[in-house]
Parts: sequence; structure tokens; C-alpha cells
Amino acid sequence: MLAIVGGLTIDILNQRNHIGGPPWYAGTAAASLSHEVSVCSAVGNDFPENFITLLQKRGLNISRVVKIGSARTYTFEHRYIKGERVSRITVEGPRIPVDILRDIDAETALISPVYKEADEEHLRLLRKNVSMLAADLQGFIRKIDHQGRVRLQSRDVSEILETVDVLHCSDEEAIAVTGEDDVVSATRVFGLGTEAVVLVGSADGLYIAHRGSLSLLRLPVSGHDLTGAGDMLTGFFLTLYTDGVNPFEAAAHALQHLSTALLNPPPDRVKPPPRQPPLKVEHVWTRRI
Repeated sequence: MLAIVGGLTIDILNQRNHIGGPPWYAGTAAASLSHEVSVCSAVGNDFPENFITLLQKRGLNISRVVKIGSARTYTFEHRYIKGERVSRITVEGPRIPVDILRDIDAETALISPVYKEADEEHLRLLRKNVSMLAADLQGFIRKIDHQGRVRLQSRDVSEILETVDVLHCSDEEAIAVTGEDDVVSATRVFGLGTEAVVLVGSADGLYIAHRGSLSLLRLPVSGHDLTGAGDMLTGFFLTLYTDGVNPFEAAAHALQHLSTALLNPPPDRVKPPPRQPPLKVEHVWTRRI
């Protein structure tokens, strides 16, 4: 079973409310490959009942989703300005109670906060209880400005790097943390600083660093709305990797699954997509770190 720890969110897209957050996108990706998924999250009293129904319909175990009566749910407003997505937190949601993780029965866990709902305390507890631990850097390094817009900040993530078996982030997040000028250099720094499999998504493709090598895989997915893409990629990858597929092949297959999912608009991206010829993943290069 894969446990996903992070915020279920209300996403405002095109002035409509949709379900969102890493547990939804990564969870439905893993579940679409017949993997058991447990969602560990906290929501407010405004979390719509039809979202609960949707989670159950997609086969996600929600027994560890806690409703905090005095809180509201994390809410994000996403807009595209000159082709670039700008996200704003309009409502800050509750912290996930660490107690719900103490008797967790999953073999694998992904911790992927959207902002402040989970942190290193959750990370340490998960490490004690699961065989494989993955983390997405996004919420660990986010800050919000006075208008609620999501920004990135540099901070020490050495504990995360030393603790996890798989790390995922975007190119912007990798550059923000390492202080490097480009994604290749930033991924190389991560690869040298951890034994984990490092996955860094970018416009160039997917960078994979592991055991002294750095590879770039590319798949033509331009023109699609990328909402939830990083979360889905991580969900697909973890399902394949925990089944014994080597990291490089798991990443390549995860990209293929992602390209299919992106044919559907958010939020329900893993339902049967429109038919199209399968896309081929390009192995651009592999080099020593």
C-alpha cells in the first residue's frame, strides 16, 4: 500500500471549484495502476461531500482523512498569465495531525505538503514506519507573499535528502534550494548529496539522478494543462519502482502514463483518455555526475 501525506485542496480553475492536492493526483495515478492507496490528510468543514464521493469512487482509502470542524480547507486559485501559471493560496488549511501516522500499515509513503500542513516531524515518523519513503519538495520550500501568491524560498533540506529514498521536485524548486544557475547543475548537486533517486521535472524533460549517473528523458507533452502533472508522475513512478522496476525504466514508463493522463482536463485525469498513438519517450543522454 502507498500512503500519501499531504493536503487535499479545493482548486479554483476557470472560476470553478475542483478537487486537488497531491493525495488526489498522485493517489489516482497510483490507483489507476491497481495499487492500493491510503490518503492521510486534513480538511476543513467546507470540504465538499461530492469530493469525498469522488475519492471513494477512484478507490482511495480515506479512513485517515480527518475533518477539522474549526478549520477551512486549503484553497488555491490558479490562473494563467501570458502562458505562465500563477497560483495563489486564498485559504490556509489545517495541519495534518501526526497521530494518524503512528500506526500506519503502508509499505511505501509519499509526503507531499502543499504548504504548512506537513513537515519534518511527519517525515521522521514516516521513516520509522515504512520501508520506502518519498518526498516532494514543493510545500517544504514554499512561502506566500502579501497577496497570497505562492513563491519559493531557499532553505536547508539536508534532513529530507538524508531521510528519503525518492525525491521529486521541479526545476524551479531545485534551483531555489541549491542556488545553482541551471537545472542540470542543481540536479547534480542533489544527486551528490543523497542516495535517493532524484526526479526533477522541467520544460526540457525529466532529469533522473541516482548512484552517480544523471539522465534526461523527454516526452512531447507541450500544449497540455500541467495541473497535477508532478504529483501524477510521482504516483506512477512509485507504483512501478516499488514493484521492482529499476529507476530509469520506472521513470520512462511513468512519463508514458503521464502523457496519457494529460489528455484529460483536470481534475479527473486518469479516466480513459481519448485514443491516440502511443508517445515514445526519448532518452536524450546519460552522463556521470
